[in-house]
Amino acid sequence: MKRYYGAERGPKGAYLNTSTGEFVQITEEAPFLPGGSEVKYVRMPSVLAMITGPFAGLVFIIFLPFMGIAGVIGYLGYKLGQGIVSLERKTVHNVAVGWQPGRAYFTRRGRADRKPAATDEKELSELEEEITKRRESGER
Repeated sequence: MKRYYGAERGPKGAYLNTSTGEFVQITEEAPFLPGGSEVKYVRMPSVLAMITGPFAGLVFIIFLPFMGIAGVIGYLGYKLGQGIVSLERKTVHNVAVGWQPGRAYFTRRGRADRKPAATDEKELSELEEEITKRRESGER
């Protein structure tokens, strides 16, 4: 069969778009095929085009209910999977011990020998002197 491309002039008749399966009719009023040069067409005999139309409708009538059932089953499976993931997040993540790299606990809790923080100028100056003495002695 001869191939025709979009925007090409051809003899009048029925053409099949090979990429989409769409039938296009060329008449004397519209002698050009629709689409660009990347769209391919095959000229179909008119009798064959008239016969394939009802068979395509029959295929849709037979298989469309099966596609609906498959769609519903797929949707229910998706929702069931989402429910399982949600249940897992609510139960397992609350119990699981995990490494949390942004958190650090540098303070020691519960030490009895800790002094309360200095609040007045005299205490602050004493602390400053103690720090300078320790630095001079080489202690860090």
